[in-house]
Amino acid sequence: MDYDITISTSEVYVLINVTQNFTKHIAEQFMKDATELGEKNDIRKMLIDIRGISSLSSVLDKYTYAYKDGKRVGLTHAWVIALLVDKMDKDVRFFETVMKNAGFNCRLFDNEGQAVAWIEE
Repeated sequence: MDYDITISTSEVYVLINVTQNFTKHIAEQFMKDATELGEKNDIRKMLIDIRGISSLSSVLDKYTYAYKDGKRVGLTHAWVIALLVDKMDKDVRFFETVMKNAGFNCRLFDNEGQAVAWIEE
């Protein structure tokens, strides 16, 4: 599998650890699995760890995800999303901007402690 999904030990957020470069379709699947787990456990926060890997999705894929596909797989504006990345490059910054413009509470971090502190607020 290209990802692991668990509930944090604090039981505040769903943790998605993506283990391989991913496409839009893999992202849709892990988000569907994560939102289902969150809904089942009354959790609406997630930390997505994509350190050491890359998204293989296009600019159009990112727009489509934010404005259409995310909702289809269970992602609503009630979710708080922290993305943990290696570096703040233009590709991940673009995705963060698209998600925010679509009304999602999404923030990028390159420091795990800061990401966890924000998501547990």
